[in-house]
Amino acid sequence: MLKCCRPQHRRHNRTLTTSDTVSTKSNMASPQLIFVDGTFAELAQEMADYIQIGEQVKPLLETDQEDTALQTIVKASSYLNSVPEKEFTAAYNLLIHLVLQAKEPKKYLPIICGNLLKPISSSPAHGFTLASGALSTIFNLLDIKNTLRYNVFMQIVRFLRQHGQFELLKPRLKNLEIWFDEWDTAEEDQRKLFVEVSEAAAESGDEE
Repeated sequence: MLKCCRPQHRRHNRTLTTSDTVSTKSNMASPQLIFVDGTFAELAQEMADYIQIGEQVKPLLETDQEDTALQTIVKASSYLNSVPEKEFTAAYNLLIHLVLQAKEPKKYLPIICGNLLKPISSSPAHGFTLASGALSTIFNLLDIKNTLRYNVFMQIVRFLRQHGQFELLKPRLKNLEIWFDEWDTAEEDQRKLFVEVSEAAAESGDEE
Protein backbone atom coordinates (compact mmCIF):
# COMPACT_ATOMS: atom_id res chain seq x y z
CA MET A 1 0.00 0.00 0.00
CA LEU A 2 1.32 3.42 -0.91
CA LYS A 3 1.93 5.69 2.08
CA CYS A 4 2.45 9.02 0.36
CA CYS A 5 -0.85 9.62 -1.36
CA ARG A 6 -3.91 9.42 0.83
CA PRO A 7 -6.69 11.92 0.08
CA GLN A 8 -8.39 11.41 3.42
CA HIS A 9 -5.49 12.92 5.42
CA ARG A 10 -4.65 16.62 5.27
CA ARG A 11 -1.28 16.47 6.99
CA HIS A 12 0.86 15.96 3.89
CA ASN A 13 3.29 18.57 2.73
CA ARG A 14 2.20 19.19 -0.86
CA THR A 15 -1.33 19.69 -2.08
CA LEU A 16 -2.24 19.58 -5.74
CA THR A 17 -5.72 20.91 -6.51
CA THR A 18 -7.80 20.15 -9.52
CA SER A 19 -10.17 22.53 -11.28
CA ASP A 20 -12.40 22.64 -14.33
CA THR A 21 -13.30 19.02 -13.75
CA VAL A 22 -14.14 16.90 -16.79
CA SER A 23 -17.37 15.09 -16.06
CA THR A 24 -17.33 11.34 -16.53
CA LYS A 25 -19.78 9.74 -14.14
CA SER A 26 -21.72 11.90 -11.72
CA ASN A 27 -19.66 10.71 -8.77
CA MET A 28 -16.46 11.73 -10.55
CA ALA A 29 -17.52 15.32 -11.25
CA SER A 30 -16.38 16.98 -8.03
CA PRO A 31 -12.91 18.58 -7.81
CA GLN A 32 -10.20 16.40 -6.32
CA LEU A 33 -7.25 17.00 -4.03
CA ILE A 34 -4.05 15.00 -4.14
CA PHE A 35 -1.81 14.97 -1.08
CA VAL A 36 1.76 13.77 -1.38
CA ASP A 37 4.60 13.81 1.09
CA GLY A 38 8.28 13.44 0.24
CA THR A 39 11.02 14.41 -2.20
CA PHE A 40 10.87 13.37 -5.84
CA ALA A 41 13.46 10.65 -5.20
CA GLU A 42 11.57 9.27 -2.20
CA LEU A 43 8.27 9.21 -4.05
CA ALA A 44 9.81 7.73 -7.20
CA GLN A 45 11.43 4.96 -5.17
CA GLU A 46 8.15 4.22 -3.44
CA MET A 47 6.39 3.96 -6.78
CA ALA A 48 9.18 1.79 -8.21
CA ASP A 49 8.98 -0.55 -5.23
CA TYR A 50 5.21 -0.69 -5.59
CA ILE A 51 5.37 -1.76 -9.25
CA GLN A 52 8.20 -4.18 -8.42
CA ILE A 53 11.09 -2.48 -10.21
CA GLY A 54 12.67 -0.94 -7.14
CA GLU A 55 16.08 -2.53 -7.70
CA GLN A 56 16.27 -1.10 -11.23
CA VAL A 57 15.35 2.40 -10.17
CA LYS A 58 17.32 2.71 -6.92
CA PRO A 59 20.79 3.15 -8.49
CA LEU A 60 19.40 5.70 -10.94
CA LEU A 61 18.01 7.82 -8.14
CA GLU A 62 21.19 7.45 -6.10
CA THR A 63 23.16 8.94 -9.01
CA ASP A 64 20.67 11.77 -9.63
CA GLN A 65 19.37 10.28 -12.89
CA GLU A 66 15.79 11.30 -12.12
CA ASP A 67 14.65 11.52 -15.73
CA THR A 68 15.90 8.01 -16.50
CA ALA A 69 14.34 6.72 -13.30
CA LEU A 70 10.99 8.24 -14.23
CA GLN A 71 11.22 6.86 -17.74
CA THR A 72 11.81 3.39 -16.29
CA ILE A 73 8.84 3.76 -13.96
CA VAL A 74 6.47 4.98 -16.66
CA LYS A 75 7.46 2.15 -19.00
CA ALA A 76 6.46 -0.33 -16.30
CA SER A 77 3.37 1.58 -15.19
CA SER A 78 0.87 -0.69 -16.94
CA TYR A 79 1.33 -2.78 -13.79
CA LEU A 80 -1.05 -0.35 -12.07
CA ASN A 81 -3.96 -1.67 -14.11
CA SER A 82 -3.76 -4.86 -12.07
CA VAL A 83 -3.38 -3.43 -8.56
CA PRO A 84 -6.18 -3.88 -6.01
CA GLU A 85 -9.15 -1.63 -6.69
CA LYS A 86 -8.85 0.16 -3.35
CA GLU A 87 -5.23 1.16 -4.16
CA PHE A 88 -5.74 2.10 -7.82
CA THR A 89 -6.55 5.80 -7.40
CA ALA A 90 -3.78 6.51 -4.89
CA ALA A 91 -1.25 4.69 -7.08
CA TYR A 92 -2.21 6.57 -10.23
CA ASN A 93 -2.30 9.87 -8.31
CA LEU A 94 1.31 9.33 -7.28
CA LEU A 95 2.37 8.42 -10.81
CA ILE A 96 0.60 11.49 -12.21
CA HIS A 97 2.28 13.69 -9.62
CA LEU A 98 5.72 12.36 -10.53
CA VAL A 99 5.13 12.86 -14.25
CA LEU A 100 3.88 16.41 -13.80
CA GLN A 101 7.10 17.25 -11.92
CA ALA A 102 9.16 16.16 -14.93
CA LYS A 103 10.82 18.66 -17.28
CA GLU A 104 8.87 17.21 -20.19
CA PRO A 105 5.61 15.61 -19.07
CA LYS A 106 4.61 15.25 -22.73
CA LYS A 107 7.09 12.36 -23.03
CA TYR A 108 5.20 10.34 -20.46
CA LEU A 109 1.54 11.34 -20.57
CA PRO A 110 0.75 9.42 -23.81
CA ILE A 111 1.91 6.19 -22.15
CA ILE A 112 -0.16 6.78 -19.03
CA CYS A 113 -3.27 7.75 -21.01
CA GLY A 114 -2.75 4.73 -23.24
CA ASN A 115 -2.65 2.48 -20.19
CA LEU A 116 -5.90 3.98 -18.92
CA LEU A 117 -7.63 3.16 -22.19
CA LYS A 118 -6.82 -0.51 -21.60
CA PRO A 119 -8.88 -2.79 -19.33
CA ILE A 120 -8.44 -2.48 -15.58
CA SER A 121 -7.99 -6.17 -14.92
CA SER A 122 -8.27 -5.88 -11.15
CA SER A 123 -11.72 -4.30 -11.33
CA PRO A 124 -13.86 -5.30 -14.32
CA ALA A 125 -16.96 -3.90 -12.61
CA HIS A 126 -15.55 -0.48 -11.73
CA GLY A 127 -12.72 -0.13 -14.23
CA PHE A 128 -14.52 2.56 -16.20
CA THR A 129 -15.00 4.79 -13.16
CA LEU A 130 -11.43 4.26 -11.94
CA ALA A 131 -9.85 5.00 -15.32
CA SER A 132 -12.08 7.97 -16.05
CA GLY A 133 -11.19 9.43 -12.67
CA ALA A 134 -7.47 9.14 -13.41
CA LEU A 135 -7.85 10.71 -16.87
CA SER A 136 -9.84 13.57 -15.35
CA THR A 137 -7.16 14.08 -12.71
CA ILE A 138 -4.47 14.42 -15.37
CA PHE A 139 -6.55 16.96 -17.29
CA ASN A 140 -7.45 18.94 -14.20
CA LEU A 141 -3.95 19.15 -12.75
CA LEU A 142 -2.53 20.65 -15.93
CA ASP A 143 -2.63 24.43 -16.06
CA ILE A 144 -5.71 25.68 -17.93
CA LYS A 145 -3.48 27.11 -20.67
CA ASN A 146 -1.19 24.10 -20.94
CA THR A 147 -1.40 22.80 -24.50
CA LEU A 148 -1.04 19.24 -23.21
CA ARG A 149 -4.66 19.54 -22.11
CA TYR A 150 -5.64 19.16 -25.76
CA ASN A 151 -3.89 15.80 -26.00
CA VAL A 152 -5.38 14.55 -22.75
CA PHE A 153 -8.86 15.67 -23.72
CA MET A 154 -8.50 13.83 -27.02
CA GLN A 155 -7.75 10.68 -25.03
CA ILE A 156 -10.79 11.31 -22.83
CA VAL A 157 -12.96 11.58 -25.94
CA ARG A 158 -11.53 8.30 -27.25
CA PHE A 159 -12.02 6.65 -23.87
CA LEU A 160 -15.69 7.66 -23.65
CA ARG A 161 -16.20 6.67 -27.27
CA GLN A 162 -14.61 3.28 -26.58
CA HIS A 163 -17.06 2.72 -23.72
CA GLY A 164 -20.11 4.06 -25.55
CA GLN A 165 -20.51 6.96 -23.11
CA PHE A 166 -20.95 9.91 -25.47
CA GLU A 167 -23.71 11.33 -23.26
CA LEU A 168 -21.14 11.95 -20.55
CA LEU A 169 -19.03 13.96 -22.98
CA LYS A 170 -21.79 16.21 -24.34
CA PRO A 171 -21.92 18.67 -21.39
CA ARG A 172 -18.24 19.52 -21.92
CA LEU A 173 -18.42 20.19 -25.63
CA LYS A 174 -19.69 23.71 -25.00
CA ASN A 175 -16.26 24.48 -23.54
CA LEU A 176 -14.32 23.56 -26.67
CA GLU A 177 -14.12 27.01 -28.24
CA ILE A 178 -12.91 28.50 -24.96
CA TRP A 179 -10.39 25.72 -24.50
CA PHE A 180 -9.10 26.03 -28.05
CA ASP A 181 -8.47 29.71 -27.39
CA GLU A 182 -6.73 28.97 -24.06
CA TRP A 183 -4.58 26.28 -25.66
CA ASP A 184 -3.95 28.27 -28.85
CA THR A 185 -4.96 25.17 -30.79
CA ALA A 186 -4.14 25.07 -34.50
CA GLU A 187 -7.07 24.74 -36.90
CA GLU A 188 -5.96 21.30 -38.05
CA ASP A 189 -5.86 20.02 -34.48
CA GLN A 190 -9.28 21.51 -33.83
CA ARG A 191 -10.56 19.65 -36.88
CA LYS A 192 -9.09 16.38 -35.63
CA LEU A 193 -10.85 16.72 -32.30
CA PHE A 194 -14.16 17.65 -33.94
CA VAL A 195 -13.87 14.58 -36.18
CA GLU A 196 -13.27 12.36 -33.13
CA VAL A 197 -16.28 13.90 -31.37
CA SER A 198 -18.44 13.57 -34.47
CA GLU A 199 -17.56 9.91 -34.90
CA ALA A 200 -18.27 9.25 -31.22
CA ALA A 201 -21.68 10.94 -31.59
CA ALA A 202 -22.49 8.92 -34.72
CA GLU A 203 -21.61 5.66 -33.01
CA SER A 204 -23.87 6.54 -30.09
CA GLY A 205 -26.77 7.40 -32.38
CA ASP A 206 -26.74 11.04 -31.32
CA GLU A 207 -28.08 13.25 -34.09
CA GLU A 208 -27.78 16.67 -32.47
